[in-house]
Amino acid sequence: MFSNNYDHAIDNQLITKSLEGNKAALKQLIKRNQDYIFNISLRLFLDHEDALDATQEVLIKVITNLKTYQGKSQFRTWLYRIAFNHFLNAPKQKMEKMLMNQQQQQQVDKRQMVTTQAIEMNEAVVEEVRILCSTAMLMCLTREQRLLYVIGDVFGANHQLGAQLFDISPGNYRIKLHRAKADL
Repeated sequence: MFSNNYDHAIDNQLITKSLEGNKAALKQLIKRNQDYIFNISLRLFLDHEDALDATQEVLIKVITNLKTYQGKSQFRTWLYRIAFNHFLNAPKQKMEKMLMNQQQQQQVDKRQMVTTQAIEMNEAVVEEVRILCSTAMLMCLTREQRLLYVIGDVFGANHQLGAQLFDISPGNYRIKLHRAKADL
């Protein structure tokens, strides 16, 4: 996610040209960053189709609001903020609804499941259960805590970047991240 090979200067040049009306530069800027936005969306929405939809919606917001980018932070940080705000304001998506239903069903199934069935599970089923459990654990956090955890622990953002993304002090970011981990 936070690649050392990424050159922010190229985005800044493309932004300048785009704001001057150069459609090719805008197209190149979008193409250059769409996978980045998709990866963020996939981590937040936990579903490929929802992530694709969110990516399109975020890209539309980027295009329509590009003139508001002031360059006070790196362009990709600005993209993060747009994706985060979109996630926070989006209605519950398929994966969130499905996981809530699965959690309720799992509570019923948990009482009925016998130890021999758990032993007989093959490796693929065990992996699927591990992923669903991890996802379900994340769903137990608030959206803000999920964002904090994904950015801080999964993507490995440092405290400075995390604080900038959440528009809070680094100390406050560390405290909130610690609480999210503790709640998880």
